[in-house]
Amino acid sequence: PQVETAKVTRGKFQVKVVETGMVDSIRSVDVKTRASGRLQKLLVQEGDYVQAGQLIALVDPQETEIQLAQTSAQVRGAQSSVERTAVEIEQRRISAKASYDQALARLAVMRKDASLQPTLSSVGIRQAEANLESLRLERRRMIENVQPNARTAAESSVQEAKANHENAKREYDRLNGLFQKGFISGQDLDAAKLQLDLAAVRIQSAQDQLNRLEASLRAELAKQDRQIQEAEATLERAKANRIQDGIKKDEVAAQEAAVAQARAALRDVEVLQKQREQSAATVDQLRSVLQDTQRQLRETRIIAPISGIVAKRLIEEGELVTGLSSFSQGTSIVRIEDRSVMRVKLDVNEIDVARMTLGMPASVEGDALPDQKFEGYVTKIAPSS
Repeated sequence: PQVETAKVTRGKFQVKVVETGMVDSIRSVDVKTRASGRLQKLLVQEGDYVQAGQLIALVDPQETEIQLAQTSAQVRGAQSSVERTAVEIEQRRISAKASYDQALARLAVMRKDASLQPTLSSVGIRQAEANLESLRLERRRMIENVQPNARTAAESSVQEAKANHENAKREYDRLNGLFQKGFISGQDLDAAKLQLDLAAVRIQSAQDQLNRLEASLRAELAKQDRQIQEAEATLERAKANRIQDGIKKDEVAAQEAAVAQARAALRDVEVLQKQREQSAATVDQLRSVLQDTQRQLRETRIIAPISGIVAKRLIEEGELVTGLSSFSQGTSIVRIEDRSVMRVKLDVNEIDVARMTLGMPASVEGDALPDQKFEGYVTKIAPSS
């Protein structure tokens, strides 16, 4: 038989690994939104090419706009509270300083009176009587004129707020009936509900004002009662005449305590200042919420984060979407893939993978394009292999 022969020589050979895998894009983004609501428009189709920053969808902004209006109202209310506290601080500072100065002046008078008591006994009696009568007249005027007028005005404000609340309730019920029949929009009903809530807040505010007025009136009467008692005691001390030397010394000591109390009252302004700082912090917090709501309103316009192909529409127009937050993963609207650079993921057996290195060249063939070859290279090797 014929036998083929060849000379044995030393040469080189290549080891090729042939595997099958899926071609995929390296960058793929599921587009979501931070705004919740109904998807109003979806402006792209599967297969469309979009540029980064292109408008691709719109979420109905109505709910976010209502929330923005409510938050804005809360910010204005909190800011008004801060300003009102600032005015109260200034008034309290002036009042406390005046009381303190008055207490100091009274202390100086008492000390002088104690030194001149033998000579001024008769004068002290007349002054004490006049002072007592003046305080009694002032208390009678407070009871008969000032308090009834102030209370009537405050109660009228409460009644007016309740009447406005009843009107707002009837208007809301009427609009709710129309809404149930489809005659008006939900925005009109929400506006009526906001007016109803504001009317309830005004009732509470008017009632709080009435309660503060009652407390203020009681405190004023108590203060006048104390002043009357002090004036009566002063009169008795004046009548006691010569035996008042020791009592005057006690009065001086008591007035020194009153000065200390008035000095302590000056620190109440610091407490109010802390309350104002707390209210200011609330304003800052509400402004932060307002900014977040404004951002959510901007998020109703869904923009493409990258340039690429719309690989899939994950929801359709009219469906509800959930906003991305710390409590929710959010609803994916479309998937965009950047196919400018592609990759193939393969499962290579452990014997061959041990011989592979990063940057090693690779040839990629596809059944759909049998006459073309694509050159690539190894970019990553899984550690678990």
